[in-house]
Amino acid sequence: MAIYNHFDGLNGVIDALWCEGFRGLHVAINQHTDDADADLLRAGEAYRRYALEHRGLYLVMFLHRFKHFVPSDDGVLAATEAFGALETLVRRAQATGTVRSGDPDEVARLIWSAVHGFVAIELMDEPTVTDLNRSYAAHLAMIRRGLTPEG
Repeated sequence: MAIYNHFDGLNGVIDALWCEGFRGLHVAINQHTDDADADLLRAGEAYRRYALEHRGLYLVMFLHRFKHFVPSDDGVLAATEAFGALETLVRRAQATGTVRSGDPDEVARLIWSAVHGFVAIELMDEPTVTDLNRSYAAHLAMIRRGLTPEG
């Protein structure tokens, strides 16, 4: 009970985990060097690494629904900022011409959902692939090919 009192009930505990998870993911994927295209790839790698290293937080953030849980304003902000880091990477790559033009929010959502799908399946112990690192690298390469500017 003491923990619930410290965090203002179960919702507060879940919200604290939610915030910590999204803040950590934001730090992990927020890549900025002079190579925008490589930064986007490194962010994809960092997303998976973060999920595998912080499995419990990732489950709270994405793979488990808690009855009556509504993230706080801080929680919504943390999630928005994590997604915003990816959107910024997309904008940077679009500016260099290495990623197709279009709504950066939409492109970032396509990337996020594809990466999340692979990671979620992996975390649920569903894959039958023996070399998940190689398979994930191929997955990222496939996503990247789909983002190539039309020419």
